Amino acid sequence: MDLLTVVQQCHNDDPWSDTSLTPFFLSQPPQGVQIGFLPPSVDRKQVWLNDSLQTKKARTEGLRQIVESWRDRNIFPDPLKGWRNELYSIYGPDRKEAFALERSACALFGLATFGVHATAYTSNYKIWVPKRAHNKSTWPGYLDNSVAGGISAGDSPFDSMVRECGEEAGMQESLARSAMKQNGVISYFYRTPLGWRQPEVEYTYDILVPDSFQPKPIDGEAESFELMDIDQILPLMKQGKFKPNCALVLIDFLIRHGFLTMENCDCDYVKLVCSLHNDLRLPGP
Repeated sequence: MDLLTVVQQCHNDDPWSDTSLTPFFLSQPPQGVQIGFLPPSVDRKQVWLNDSLQTKKARTEGLRQIVESWRDRNIFPDPLKGWRNELYSIYGPDRKEAFALERSACALFGLATFGVHATAYTSNYKIWVPKRAHNKSTWPGYLDNSVAGGISAGDSPFDSMVRECGEEAGMQESLARSAMKQNGVISYFYRTPLGWRQPEVEYTYDILVPDSFQPKPIDGEAESFELMDIDQILPLMKQGKFKPNCALVLIDFLIRHGFLTMENCDCDYVKLVCSLHNDLRLPGP
């Protein structure tokens, strides 16, 4: 694959142009605000946030009952087989949290989710690359970003990133807070192999770590870490060895640090850069 094809393995959808999807509104149209996309299989379940659910607490509880019922009756085993007991914030107008929902259920409704990804690198631009544990429910055994995770309801991106650094890589909080630099976001529409829509925004961070730093798998998310040269990473990306959205984060890193330029890019450079930053046209924080 060239790098644009790598990106398109992740940014592979445009739900706004798909007439088979039903808009998912925070309240009934025409007054409602669209927050997601319902596929026919979910639309037939007549899922709406009706006008009686006026508070964040009521919406959270109403949808919790629905998705737990589906889980317990083995309806939509994909994606609910990956149940995490972790709530994500779902946003409405004015950047306000509308409700919280179990992480694995968000794809059922095509809701925008938000995460954090960090690239930990040394002074000579070697990058720490973990291999995902083979028992993970998603992308087992694939290569990943140095540290990554979803933003749990109530967390800020920065605090989520600091916590993930400790939990996933054993990084001291003092190092994470002092060395971590937030540099932007990537955003994309991902359609899973079974057709679920996952609009996502990832806050991206760089962490310049001491040459003596050695990450350690702590929480079992990763099974190992390897310090790689950029010349090692690029072929592995093109071979599809990285989890798709993690490849996007690394491409963004290489562009920002001057390793990937118009002169050495193997595809349409402008299209590549633009493909990392897509307007989801959905509410966010």
